[in-house]
Amino acid sequence: MIYKDVKRKNRRSLLIPSLLIIGMLFAVFGGWLYFQPRFPVLKDPKIMTYTWNYQNQPYSLSLAVYKSVFDYYNHKQKGIFIGHEETSLNRYLKIPAEDNTFKELTEKLNELAVKNGLDDDQKLELAVSFVQNISYDTAKAKTDLKHPRYAYEVLYEDKGICSGKSFLMYAILRQMGYGSAIFDYPNEKHMNVGVETAMEYSTDNTGYSMVETTNPKLKIGVIPSIDKTSRQAQEKQGLQQFNLRNPNTTSGTDLSSPKLYAKTSGKKYNGVIRTFQAEREIADIKNFLSRRGPIIKQKEGEITIIEQRMRALKSSNNVPAYNALVNPHNRLVNEAKAMIDEYNSQVNKYNSLVKETFS
Repeated sequence: MIYKDVKRKNRRSLLIPSLLIIGMLFAVFGGWLYFQPRFPVLKDPKIMTYTWNYQNQPYSLSLAVYKSVFDYYNHKQKGIFIGHEETSLNRYLKIPAEDNTFKELTEKLNELAVKNGLDDDQKLELAVSFVQNISYDTAKAKTDLKHPRYAYEVLYEDKGICSGKSFLMYAILRQMGYGSAIFDYPNEKHMNVGVETAMEYSTDNTGYSMVETTNPKLKIGVIPSIDKTSRQAQEKQGLQQFNLRNPNTTSGTDLSSPKLYAKTSGKKYNGVIRTFQAEREIADIKNFLSRRGPIIKQKEGEITIIEQRMRALKSSNNVPAYNALVNPHNRLVNEAKAMIDEYNSQVNKYNSLVKETFS
């Protein structure tokens, strides 16, 4: 009996601290959950008017945004945490049920599309153009990439970097019913969006076509390079004709394959086919030029060596040796000329495709 009494007493002594610990945890985390900021009452409105061009036509829409809602998002947790990217991104992408901003914005875009006789693909392109034409926040891109803004903050401030503008584009895509995904590029410190499309025309066979939000000249499906300083996407530039002193180079960083997050299914965008084909042609031409350029330089080097020998032979009146080099020299010149003509023809084709794709 004494043994049982001691055992019962020990159990009681362990139970009390355990209950205290559970109570303390409940008080801390229960209180933390209770005091999480709730979506605010709409206060201090301002009317934002956004203007942009799509297919060389001016568009405009007005939208009411609120300081109280801006403050709500501004004080929410920010950051994309390594190893928890999906959870971090979902925090940015989840829109509170009380926030009708993105529904209202999408309705206004739909109204503009109907008014101007746009089909579904063009309606999406109009929305992409809207987001692309929101100012790029170069200052933030240079100083703070670790704390992306929420989509509402981008609308309120009428500016953003790749992350915030991508969150805004994602919200519109979901409101329009399109399958969508976040494309993340950790190595290049860049982000954009994917819209669901046919697998054979998708970016890197992901089932989604890239939507770049930081440059108004980029169509859906175009893969840009990234400016090393501003982190803004660059459109492809026209190339020069063959010139030894001015080789064709780029100052941007090519994007690696994206990591996909927050993937959803829905409507598919079908307008990417021509852009996809043009991108493939552009890549093929650039590969050809990169291979052909060094060969032409080698030919021109050989011509230079022969011409130096011919000048030396001429100055020494060695006519037979000079004449022996005339035909090899002319053959090399003709071969180099043919290669340069072909090179420049491909440059013209490349520039035409780039102009078509980015216009």
